[in-house]
Amino acid sequence: MLFPGDHVVAADGRERDRARLNVVLFIALVFTWGSSFLLIRIGIGMFPPLQLAAVRALLGAVTLLAVLFATGRRLPRGRSIWWHMFVVASAQCSIPFALTAWVVQYLPSGLASIDNAAAPMLTVAFTPLLLRNERFSSTQVLGLLVGVAGVVVLLAPWNLAGGGADLHLAAELAMLLSATVYAFGLVYMRRFVAGTGHEPMTVATMQMVLCAGVLLGPGLATLGAPVRFNAQAVVAVVILGALGTGIAYIWNARLIRDWGASRTSTVTYLMPLVGVVAGAVLLDESLSWNQPLGGAVILAGILVSRRSTPPANPPTAV
Repeated sequence: MLFPGDHVVAADGRERDRARLNVVLFIALVFTWGSSFLLIRIGIGMFPPLQLAAVRALLGAVTLLAVLFATGRRLPRGRSIWWHMFVVASAQCSIPFALTAWVVQYLPSGLASIDNAAAPMLTVAFTPLLLRNERFSSTQVLGLLVGVAGVVVLLAPWNLAGGGADLHLAAELAMLLSATVYAFGLVYMRRFVAGTGHEPMTVATMQMVLCAGVLLGPGLATLGAPVRFNAQAVVAVVILGALGTGIAYIWNARLIRDWGASRTSTVTYLMPLVGVVAGAVLLDESLSWNQPLGGAVILAGILVSRRSTPPANPPTAV
């Protein structure tokens, strides 16, 4: 027998359960995407970089397509949205996936995750270039200057006096290039995709399908390179592709719906911490003093620059 107000209590209970689940999903997202660099580092021991990037994207695309069709959704047919999503997929997935797979051969996975953290700061830099109605505020300019100082500390140019540029520096610059292209993709998505009315789940699936299509050719072109079978690497790549580049997008879409893009995007601030700790504990990686300090200064710049303008889109997997 129900008494007046029982349905309200039940509804409140469901809301509490929903809120708890969202917190769990957010934590899972932080650990899943934060450990991506570790998984890539393990996977690169088996696959050449372009093959790894292609396999990762293909696993993510298959996972997202399966969930999309299982839930009764369909991919859109409009040519315009597919063109815009091709640009987004290239900037946010194809290029970063390939660059990151190459980078982790020469950088500790934890350091790569710190370099990648520059993306939100660079998003602020691209915003007035693609969104004409938005201009830099004084707070954003200050945040960018702080972020640039963090990048300088991270790269440690004073170390070049004795030996010049090497693969380590080239890899750091490539990781920063990846973050730059990714940031461009975020702002491009905000201008050309955000207002189209497509669900985040549909957008994520389109993005990964196109990414897999772009990387499939280069991946096949490197099939002649030797693949060193390794059970640990197989597990790492499956987790990276199906979970980190597939299921995690579904978690992310749910959090966007329930929390909004601004709150969900705070995953960006926690990913480097997971990346550094995972690399140190599981791969015995070490960092020099300037690298975590540079990452902290970049984070400070991001926080300062975002005080005036909340991000329009949350991050995606690295």
